[in-house]
Amino acid sequence: MNMYAAPHYPDELRGAGVEGAVVATFVVDTTGRVDVRSVRITSSTDPQFSRAVCAAVPRFRFRRADGRPLLFPVRTSAPFTFSIAG
Repeated sequence: MNMYAAPHYPDELRGAGVEGAVVATFVVDTTGRVDVRSVRITSSTDPQFSRAVCAAVPRFRFRRADGRPLLFPVRTSAPFTFSIAG
């Protein structure tokens, strides 16, 4: 299970009505924190969305569904959708 706040929607893009998506890959260490050196954007519709995701991912915290710590670092990917409607 993961716990995080959504990346900040860039004001300029929101104001212009631009929507988009980003897919990021990263390594989660055994403490549930993201190794910031591992963050990679694998696809993005706009560089501003990419920057917003890169700024948010280090604040994420992950844990197993049973609440126990991870046994070893895990590489994962996550999609992010930037939508005006929500």
